[in-house]
Parts: sequence; C-alpha cells; structure tokens
Amino acid sequence: MNDLHFGEAQMGGQLTEDHEYGSAAPGFPVVDGSATDTPYATFMNQDAVSEINDLGVDFAIIKGDIADGGLPEQFELAATTFAGFQVPHHVLMGNHDYLARRRGLDVDGYALLNQQPAPRIIEYEGWRLVLLETALPGEHHGVFGQARRDWLANTLADSRKSNTPTLLIMHHQPVPPEHRNSYPNSIGLDPDDSVALFDLLGECPQVRAVLIGHTHRNCVRTYAAAGPIPFIETHNSKDFPGGYAHYRLFDDGSFRQE
Repeated sequence: MNDLHFGEAQMGGQLTEDHEYGSAAPGFPVVDGSATDTPYATFMNQDAVSEINDLGVDFAIIKGDIADGGLPEQFELAATTFAGFQVPHHVLMGNHDYLARRRGLDVDGYALLNQQPAPRIIEYEGWRLVLLETALPGEHHGVFGQARRDWLANTLADSRKSNTPTLLIMHHQPVPPEHRNSYPNSIGLDPDDSVALFDLLGECPQVRAVLIGHTHRNCVRTYAAAGPIPFIETHNSKDFPGGYAHYRLFDDGSFRQE
C-alpha cells in the first residue's frame, strides 16, 4: 500500500504553487473528506486492509504518505487501521509524514506506529527487500544524499555478492534531469540524486525492481543508466476506486505483480 493520507480533509481542488490542494475550479472539483460517517480516507484504507487479509499474504508493506499532515492524531488513525492486519506489516515514511515540520512540530511517525525506522532490510524466503527513505522533512520532493547513497551501496554490494534477488522499496519516483520542471516530476526525487541512484543500480543486476508510491498513478518505467530494472509506481489505496499491489516472489528470482 502507499499514499494512505489518513486525516485528509479535502480531496481535489486546483493545486497551489507549493503543491497542496487549493480551492475548487473548473475541472478541479473538491470533495470533503469528512462528509461521510467514517472519514473517506479511513474508510478506503480499512477496506484495503480487509481485502489484503483475504488474500492470505505473508506480510504487508506501506511505502509512505501515511499521515496527510504528519500529525500525531493522523498516525493514531493509521495505527488503529493497521491493527486490523492479520499479518506483519512494515512501513516507511513519505513526504506527507513529515509535514508537521511546517507547523514547528517534530513528530516521530515510526514510534507512533511502533515500527523500526527506515532504511532497513527485510529478509524473506531467499529474497531481500530494502526499504529506503527518500523524504526531506518539510518538503514534498525527495533526496538521495550521501549518507543514503553509502548505506544503499553497502547493502546492495552485499546482496550482489551473494546473488540474492532484491527489491528496492521507496516513496519518491526518480526524475531524469531533462524532466525536472514538469509536474509531478517537480516533487519527485531530486534529478541529480536520481542520476546517482541510476548509476548505482546499473551495477546491481540482482535488483529485480524498484517499487514506488507518491504519484498516485500506475506506471512502469526503465532508465538506460539503471539497465533493465523496472521502476514501478503504484496507485494509492485512498483514492476511489483504490489500489494496492500484490506480489508473488519466486525461487528463480522472478516476481509477479497484480
């Protein structure tokens, strides 16, 4: 799952210069997120958790933008919903999870969700799943700075040496420099940092895919410098009709996404 946006007060409207929902305009209607008995985002995410339980999966991963404004009460809504999982779940933070910084609040979403902070690794049945944070607290765009590069390089060197099939899981989508000014690229991973990520992944054939949230769309891209690795953006569970991805990981290092 990704982009759950617990506590979202408004859906739609014309985007403002800082990429927030603004007022209604022709072609940009506004929906009140609290117009239903159960707030709309909460209802949709509860339903997704129920469906995921019915799939009989081994665990769930939530890749960012859990709390719409990064506020404690929004993380509490998320924690109550995640308590409905019948399997283990793992989270990493997205840009919205740190927006409380704009109000002068330092909120630890990981602690409120009783989760280990990213970056971290999940080992599963001969696979390695790498959860990488890309958020820059208080901003919508993402970064892949030197500390994150060093950590990921060391982690991938290890799985390359052991030839362990690996999935990289992150919130922001990478952005080639030539597309830096178009939306939603303008709130993606910093273009120069994206080039560094491509270069690193181009040396890591054991990486089978990069799984992404953030853009609220279904999209698969490849980038020459990163080789054949698919970068997969997945629609969110909050917006109607709702979306999440189901993965099957096979012994031969292949996977299937539904």
